[in-house]
Amino acid sequence: MRKAMRYMLLVVVAMLMVGLFIGSSCDKSTNGGKDTSLVGTWKMLTMTMSLSNGAQITYTPAVMGYTSIRISLDEDGSATATLAHTDGSLETYEGIYDVDGDEITLSGTDIFEGTYDYDISGDKLTITVTETDDNGTPGDPSDDTSMTLTVVFEKI
Repeated sequence: MRKAMRYMLLVVVAMLMVGLFIGSSCDKSTNGGKDTSLVGTWKMLTMTMSLSNGAQITYTPAVMGYTSIRISLDEDGSATATLAHTDGSLETYEGIYDVDGDEITLSGTDIFEGTYDYDISGDKLTITVTETDDNGTPGDPSDDTSMTLTVVFEKI
């Protein structure tokens, strides 16, 4: 359970980095590998963890111990995630991003490394990550488990 919570927090932080792509429009026009609709600041609304057994849990920043989780994406490809804790302290993470179709790749700091699916609809940015664990016989998918995290951000 502790491993799952740690993984979930890492994914949230990564998703926050993805959220840095806050858009000024709904169009996915690109400029040098950057989706210009992602540029801006996004705040996290929810993170939903869906397990292969059908279980689903939805978290808000408050449930995870934060007053807000925000991501800022700049036209130059830089990304900043800011996590505001309930005690008033802030955590800030910086990195870079690149876009290829409906995928965003984050790099620059180990915790944010990865490629994620994203979608923008109106003022909402949705980031999706699916992880599968091989829990038994290699090559036998019948005992594998998967978890899909869907993080929804709103443009601010």
